[in-house]
Amino acid sequence: MPDQGPVSAMTATQIVAATLRVDAVAAEVIRGFGAAGIESRLLKGAALARWLYTATDPRWYSDCDVLVRPSDLPAARTVLQRLGFVPEVDEARMPDWWREHAVAWLHEGDSVVVDVHVTLPGVATEPGRVWDVLSADPEPVTVGGAQATMLPAAGRALHVALHAAQHGPDWGGAVAADLERALQQAGEDTWRGAAELAARLEATAAFATGLRLSAA
Repeated sequence: MPDQGPVSAMTATQIVAATLRVDAVAAEVIRGFGAAGIESRLLKGAALARWLYTATDPRWYSDCDVLVRPSDLPAARTVLQRLGFVPEVDEARMPDWWREHAVAWLHEGDSVVVDVHVTLPGVATEPGRVWDVLSADPEPVTVGGAQATMLPAAGRALHVALHAAQHGPDWGGAVAADLERALQQAGEDTWRGAAELAARLEATAAFATGLRLSAA
């Protein structure tokens, strides 16, 4: 899910306080997946916040996104249900473009949403290959006190561009801010690597669309 909210009216301290709750839920999920032998990669939330933002200029987010191996999806559902999650929307009622890449799970205790992905928007190759390609060379990230892994820089850059392409030029908010910051902060090698990943995942068209949305 895209992150939108009353960010302009919130102080850095308020943003951090709000995201700590999300991080705590993310940590619970990551630990639960790990205990069940399910590998995962943190896609957004703390992964992007630590990469592109600072303590004095934090990123607001209201949910977290994780990527899992498609064959682990049934086990992931079992873990989520045991942790008190329910599908936010009946999958049968979700649009095809959303259901194909992620399912949103709502934590009933505090209404935090976890999006469980098996692929990314704009990717044409099959989900099993998506995991094989994007799960390679993970980087460590601590979220809510739990040790997690995230995509390497090239994978994060690819995801930022694909996310922008998914939501289009009128969305704005964190989607646009992520793209602009990634373009400013990530080096040429990172973006070259992102383009190579896009080619391997049959996502070059969506990747290019996302980059064209930059205000730069």
